[in-house]
Amino acid sequence: MKPGVNCMSRFFILLVLTGAACTDLASVLETGPTLMELNLGDNSLGDDGVRQLCLALKKPDCKLRKLALNRCGLTVSTCKDLSSVVAANVSLTSLDLSENPLGDCGVTELCQGLLDSHCQLQSLQFHLNIMKKVIES
Repeated sequence: MKPGVNCMSRFFILLVLTGAACTDLASVLETGPTLMELNLGDNSLGDDGVRQLCLALKKPDCKLRKLALNRCGLTVSTCKDLSSVVAANVSLTSLDLSENPLGDCGVTELCQGLLDSHCQLQSLQFHLNIMKKVIES
């Protein structure tokens, strides 16, 4: 690491995590305002783990800009929490939810957050998610 570079501003890729680690990660998100990107893809976080992260992501001190949750075993039941995050977190500009079985209902729920006037999300990835119809607004 270069001298003078804060490790919290680096891009982290954390592997082999389960939902149990999310409480600690949520604490980092709440107290580490310089963390800008977090890639948690390919971890077995599940819905309960990501709900813990969502609590921290909604706090005003959380400045995370990019979050990758691809292949984390998320289902439709997490989408309401994620929807509230994209509506409340004015720093979050990129969210990757690829390869999670969110389904039509999950995507519909996420769209509610996207329609919020506070939403700053610029990139939302759903690559290889299972959806049956296109959502029209």
